[in-house]
Order: sequence, then C-alpha cells, then structure tokens
Amino acid sequence: MLLPDVDTVFSSSGPIPTLGLSTAEVAQCIEWLKGAVRQRAYDAEHEADLAAYLEADGFDGTDLQAILLATEEPLSEKDIGEAIAEVALQAREGAIWPTNRRRDMRSVRASLPGADIVGFVPGLDGKYRFLLAEVKTSSDRKTPPSIMYGDKGLEYQLYALALDTNILRRLLKYLFVRVKGTPQFELWRHALRELAIDLESGKKLVGVLVRDTQPAAADLSHHAELLGKKLGGKGDVSLLALYIGIPAKDWPLHCTPY
Repeated sequence: MLLPDVDTVFSSSGPIPTLGLSTAEVAQCIEWLKGAVRQRAYDAEHEADLAAYLEADGFDGTDLQAILLATEEPLSEKDIGEAIAEVALQAREGAIWPTNRRRDMRSVRASLPGADIVGFVPGLDGKYRFLLAEVKTSSDRKTPPSIMYGDKGLEYQLYALALDTNILRRLLKYLFVRVKGTPQFELWRHALRELAIDLESGKKLVGVLVRDTQPAAADLSHHAELLGKKLGGKGDVSLLALYIGIPAKDWPLHCTPY
C-alpha cells in the first residue's frame, strides 16, 4: 500500500495552491507505517541487496556481516515524517526518487544541505521536471505551527529554494552524480532541458507539512498568501499538509528498523 485511504480536508487555488489530506483510519496508518513508509525511511531495498551480496560472496556468518547488517538506531519522528512525505508525493504526483537520503548520511542524526527531497516528477504533457521539496513535521497544537515561521521555517525555506541559484546548482550537481550511468540519467537530461527553457516553471517546488493534529486550513493559508506575494506568482510552487491519524510519538513504534 503506497498510500492509505485519504480524505481531502481542504484545498485552495491561487498563486500558491494548498491541499490538506487526512489519513484517519488507524489500522491503515499502522500498516502504511510498517510497510511503504518503513521501506523508504530505512532504505530497506538497499539493505536487502547488501544482505544478499554478503551471503552470495562468502561473508555469511562472519563478524563483518554481523557489523554491516546490525540493526540501525530507530529514526526520529522528523525522519519518519520525511519518509511519509516522500511516499505521499510518489503516490500523488508520480514522483521518482533516484536515491535515498540515508545513503548520504554518515551518522543517523546527520542533516543534509539543500532541499529535503529531490527527484523527478512527470507533467501533464508527460515531460519530466525536477521536483524539489521541503518537509516539516510538527505536533504543535498552534495553527499555524511555529515550524512555519523564521529562517528555518517552511515558508522561508521554500522561498529560498525558489530563488537561490546557489541551492539550485548544488542540487542539480547532487542529482547528476547519483544518476550518471543509470537509467534515470535520461530523466535528469529531460528535466534539465525543461529547466533551461524556463528557470521558474521548469521545476516543481512543494512544501510539505506533516502533522498529527486536527486538520486546519489555517496551517497553510496564511503562509501561502505571504509566499505568493513574495514570489509574485512566478514558478510552480504549492503547499501540502498531511494529517496522520496516529500520534507522532508513536510513529517509531510502527516504523521500525527491523
């Protein structure tokens, strides 16, 4: 199950469209956290490939195999929230992720520069563009949550992602290194052409707010209005709120490394 049943709890059009989705069915949420979200959060496919290689190449039963396949530390609510956003964008937008952010982390608590999520997304015309997204997870009962404000807030980071060419350059190079020599290099080439045609609309930017609170359009509406004014209606930028029907403190109980 890539995405459990969801209800659209609010939506708006305008320069910065907003969408709120709620996954209220607890049993489905638990299954989702144990399945698709865990697979993404812990890079389970990569771990399985490594285990198969070690067994096939004669490392079975060795101390080195035990070290490499040792159980990882449980991830934080923030990390699980990012995996939730990735899986949701994959299900809703057809997003393709060429790598997993865990492969770039040298420690479990590392923080990577640039956008939280980078990949590719198909347009209505079938042409692929770069997808750049910022993700924030919050249990704050305030509406909007405090994580939306300040220079580390979702609004400002999405604004910087839209306009800062230094960030864009680093992200394009980051993707180039990871897709070079793979079938996904063609997606990078097509997306680069779209970006060359129009630096603003040639990429898709999404700000994702992951919550375990009651849905509220006000979580996004104020900041969508401010961001729209700052960007002057330029580019393809949107805000998405995901309301998960399980308290965030319980996510690590279901989304486990084993």
